[in-house]
Amino acid sequence: MHPFPVGTKVETNADYYFKFGRKVIGTSVAINPTAPNEITVVRWEFQEGNIIPDHQGNYVLMMSKDLQKYTPN
Repeated sequence: MHPFPVGTKVETNADYYFKFGRKVIGTSVAINPTAPNEITVVRWEFQEGNIIPDHQGNYVLMMSKDLQKYTPN
């Protein structure tokens, strides 16, 4: 089973922020049901820090190890 099933709200973890200076919040989406567990397709809904404007609102392949379940403050 995938660590972030379709519809799961996710955010990048502290290690990702340290490496890239960016926080991302989004939703896990399904494009290819045979994608390995190591990859999560995320629709980027929010960015903070070193943003990538072209990724906002789009589907982005991300390493599952860089994500955690989103918990609002």
